[in-house]
Amino acid sequence: MLRNVVKILTRNLGLKLLALVFAVTMWMVVVNLDDPTISRPFTIAVTLENEDVITAANKYFEIEPDSANVTFNVFGKRSIVNEISSSDFKAVADMSRLIQGENENIVPVEIIALRYASKLTISKRTRQLKVLLEDLMRQAFVILPVAQGEPAEGYALGSTVVEPNRLWVSGPKEVVSTIDTVKASIDVTNMSTDISDSVVPVLLDENGENVDTTRLTLSLDIVTVKAGIVSQKTVPIKVNYSGKPKEGYEVISAVAVPKEVTIKGRSDILNAISAITIPEEVINVEGADEK
Repeated sequence: MLRNVVKILTRNLGLKLLALVFAVTMWMVVVNLDDPTISRPFTIAVTLENEDVITAANKYFEIEPDSANVTFNVFGKRSIVNEISSSDFKAVADMSRLIQGENENIVPVEIIALRYASKLTISKRTRQLKVLLEDLMRQAFVILPVAQGEPAEGYALGSTVVEPNRLWVSGPKEVVSTIDTVKASIDVTNMSTDISDSVVPVLLDENGENVDTTRLTLSLDIVTVKAGIVSQKTVPIKVNYSGKPKEGYEVISAVAVPKEVTIKGRSDILNAISAITIPEEVINVEGADEK
């Protein structure tokens, strides 16, 4: 019986194998017709890693705009390719792999599939990121307070302070080196009491023009400026003198130039002051015969 079974299985073996191959082929055709392999383009932003390697080398870098994003094609089954999106991929540029050249500086960019990695094919998986390199400069500046406007009548500007008063600036040397002063302004127009405000420091060059901070990194975005407002009043100056002029001469008048002065301070102190008196020991006319 076993011989009969073997005989039946081996009869027309070539035709049977051909039929098997045909059946498998047809199955694959049907499967591919139902879920064919397709391609689809994606564009994603490049993610940077190990940026501190560049700054540690005392260099400032910028990414050339035309290489900040990468576009690539993904091949795979339609059921999978239609399901994925740009968020399923990552383009990584490891800055520690920077290659410096005479005409350009490049960093390899690796495109990684975060889902279905084994079922997708990415065209040109490795790309290049173009990098601009410049000397890095870091410098500290004292922030100067600036009061704008005039306080209310009868009042004057007292002390002004900035907290914190030191700003660290880092960026391309050609930009940082143009900074001359850093100021923070506060408006005291018609104010009669102490005020404070949160303001953005302004970087100025030696001509008083604003310095573009687009390429700079600042240690502070906002500072607090405080302005003291004090009372003020105008009082006359009285002149006293000692001694006697030369015989035949006399003191006709003793006046100060200017005749009055404006003083400022706490109102309770100012209220007690009616004049500024020059003590007699300051001016001695003994034996004088001229002004």
